[in-house]
Amino acid sequence: MYLGLYQGSAAMTGLEKWQALISQNLANSSVAGYKGVTVSMQGESAGPQGGRFGQVLQNTIIDAKPKVDFAQGQFVPTDNPLDVAIDGDGFFEVEQPDGRTLLTRDGQFHVSADNILVNKSSQPVIGAMGDIQLVPGGGAPRIDLQGRVFQGLNQVGRLSVVQVGKLDALEASSGGFIVKDGQNAQLQDIETPRVLQGHYETSNVSPVREMVNLIAVTRAYEANEKVIQTHDRQLDRAIQTFSVQ
Repeated sequence: MYLGLYQGSAAMTGLEKWQALISQNLANSSVAGYKGVTVSMQGESAGPQGGRFGQVLQNTIIDAKPKVDFAQGQFVPTDNPLDVAIDGDGFFEVEQPDGRTLLTRDGQFHVSADNILVNKSSQPVIGAMGDIQLVPGGGAPRIDLQGRVFQGLNQVGRLSVVQVGKLDALEASSGGFIVKDGQNAQLQDIETPRVLQGHYETSNVSPVREMVNLIAVTRAYEANEKVIQTHDRQLDRAIQTFSVQ
C-alpha cells in the first residue's frame, strides 16, 4: 500500500518537472537557435541502500532528468546580410556584460550605434581579433563561408566560431549557453567553419511533438493521481477496520 502511494507521488513530481520543461520548449519554439530539452524518467538513490525494503524505498527518488538536444535546427533564408547560421557543429561567441562568454547558435545580428556587430541584446559579437567594427559608408557587409566579414574588398573582421568538446559543461543562459563555474568545456576554434550569410537557424523544437508529449504527461499524471486516490481509500478502510476491532 505504502509502495503504491510513494511511487505515485514520486512519479507525479517527476511528471510536473517534465511538464515544466515541455512548457519551456513550447515558449521558445520560435526563438532562433534555441535548443530543446528532452527528459528521461529515472530512479536514483538518495541515501543508504542497506536494511529493510521500506528503508530502501524511502531512499529512492524518481526524477525527471533533463538533457539538452543540440541537434541542428532548420535554416531560413532572409534578405538581411547580418543574419548568419552555422552549418554543422559550433557556436558563435558573444561577450556578456559580466565578462562571461555566451555561446549561441542565434546569428541574427545587427550593428550598434558605435558600428559594432552585436546580438539582439546589444552585446558585442566576439571576432577572431576582438570586436567586429564596421566602417560607416563602407558598403553592405559580406560574410563568406569561413565567417570573414568584408565591406567591399576590405576585410573588417572574422566571426569567432568555436567547437565545444564537452557539452555537459554548458548550462543554459538567455540566448544560448555559458560554461558552468569550475568546468572546462574544452572550447576550440573552428578554423574552417561553414557560415551561411542571409540565413538564420530556427529552434530544433517541434511544437507538434511537444504537444503530444504534453498530452502523454497529462494522462500519466491523471493515472498516478488515481493510484494515490485508490490507495488512500484502501488505507482509510484498513484504519476503520482496525479501529472497530
